[in-house]
Amino acid sequence: MKDNLFIEINPTISHTSTETGVFDARDKHYHIDKMKYANEHGYNVINVWQWDDWNKIINMLKPKEKLYARKLELKEIDKQIANEFLDLYHIQNSCYGNEINLGLYYNNQFVQVMTFGKPRYNKNYQYELLRLCSHPNYIIVGGTEKLFKHFINTYQPKSVISYCDVSKFTGNVYKRLGFKQVTKPQPREHWSKK
Repeated sequence: MKDNLFIEINPTISHTSTETGVFDARDKHYHIDKMKYANEHGYNVINVWQWDDWNKIINMLKPKEKLYARKLELKEIDKQIANEFLDLYHIQNSCYGNEINLGLYYNNQFVQVMTFGKPRYNKNYQYELLRLCSHPNYIIVGGTEKLFKHFINTYQPKSVISYCDVSKFTGNVYKRLGFKQVTKPQPREHWSKK
């Protein structure tokens, strides 16, 4: 594990922000401000929420074997295969709308997926990069770039948008792919019963 990583455990009952102050009424920017402060001082933060799948969080943190994309086979794959992989390994599971599903294989083992579809939230773009996910046993060096380059060369999109869960990730992968950040992260509301 890296020395510059903070992991914050956030149980719902003690990390609640409400207008009425019924619970612990923290400022709605509490977590994002703390994360920005850590980032400014060279630290990455993984916020773990009560609703997260703890096995997937552990998979993010465990040691991994390096694989190099140039040695991997790229395939356009079936939506069902992509979704099964995402449900197993992606922090947010699969999502609807993935029309284009690209996979990387290592000795016939499926090790990374990238999916695309019509934008779910902003119709001003032609495509949305919906999901990117690697098998938890591997770091795929150059895999993201290989998958995205194939998508660009094959589908020649006019525009692509994507979103990043900054409570877990830095978004640096988008910079590597040439994306420009168009909005800054804002806190989201999550509702829970009890």
